[in-house]
Amino acid sequence: MKWVPLFFFVLFSIVPVFGVVPTQAITAVRERTEASSAQLSDADKAEINKFILSALNDLFLSKTSEEMAKTRRQIFEQKGTKNLSLYATAYITLLRDQLKTSAYADIQRMEDPVQKLMVRRNLIILVSELKSLLLTEFGAAQVEDPDAVIRYWAVKSLTNPSLLQQLNSEVTGDQEAANQIYEKLQTVIKNEQLPEILVLAAEFGSGWKDGRSAELLEQLADRRIAEYTNCKVQNAWLDEHLLNALADKYLEQKLPEEKSKTARRFAQMLAVVMQRWMQNEAKPADQKDLPVDTASQLVTVMVEAEDRILPRLEITAVGIRKTLERGGSLQPMYDELFGAPGRTSLLPTRLKFDYGRDAEGRTLTAPPILPPCSPSASQQTAG
Repeated sequence: MKWVPLFFFVLFSIVPVFGVVPTQAITAVRERTEASSAQLSDADKAEINKFILSALNDLFLSKTSEEMAKTRRQIFEQKGTKNLSLYATAYITLLRDQLKTSAYADIQRMEDPVQKLMVRRNLIILVSELKSLLLTEFGAAQVEDPDAVIRYWAVKSLTNPSLLQQLNSEVTGDQEAANQIYEKLQTVIKNEQLPEILVLAAEFGSGWKDGRSAELLEQLADRRIAEYTNCKVQNAWLDEHLLNALADKYLEQKLPEEKSKTARRFAQMLAVVMQRWMQNEAKPADQKDLPVDTASQLVTVMVEAEDRILPRLEITAVGIRKTLERGGSLQPMYDELFGAPGRTSLLPTRLKFDYGRDAEGRTLTAPPILPPCSPSASQQTAG
């Protein structure tokens, strides 16, 4: 069925109330076919297509976000609750075809920038809510959108737990979609500034049963370590999620070399968190370079790591929380966890990794020391 042009719809259609699309016919098709193992008839598909066209036109013509949300909810609900049914597959396929051939092209012809942005946001939210690998291309196309809301929902549409289950299943897995998601998340990890979006990437990496998932986490850890090294770290709370994801991945992995590589990134990540906080604490009050909020977030990351993450790796408390409460030095705990030159320590011993080799080929027994930051040189901000 051909998409109804917007100007035609405005001139010749009467829609007294936007945000409420008649659903009797589509509901009848869904209730009759959703539990069936038979392919849908051409008449059933035509009825589905008719509803999708009507709903999309209603969404385009709605004047408020509330009206759009009502229509979006109707489109979502008419997919049904049986995600693997022949009905749901036909429904998503027909919706995808309309989005590809007409909807996104019509968006480009919209003149009102506010209306245009509302439509674009609602469509990508709908794509995310439908949780189907058949719609991967729409999220993938918008992960670098200038609008932060669209970027968030685009990445969410690629990383939600339902898609993870589909990708991890031998029955529903889709290699082409997996490749596309992997490539786009690499871009997200490299360029994205919003920590909420980076959290989505980290959580996806921890749950994806694919060897490339560890690479995503390592790339994110490398980026964060570089930001700590260059005195540019922001939103330190993000690192609790990253440490948790790295621990999950370590526990999931089977091959010793994979576990060693992930454990090294975990240790290096936690080490830079502790180092930056200790460096800042060692300075006089008028020379501290960390904003108060950032310093507080670092404390939270360290305490949560000791309380919740390290025990999962069979490493008991080393005294971080108690030392912080009494205002003592964390250096002994740091040395116990990560090591010092010529000394073994908990993390490398328990998790069976090392920090690499020096220029002369000798095994490094401690992570690199962060360069000092100064208030004038630091580009950190509270976050």
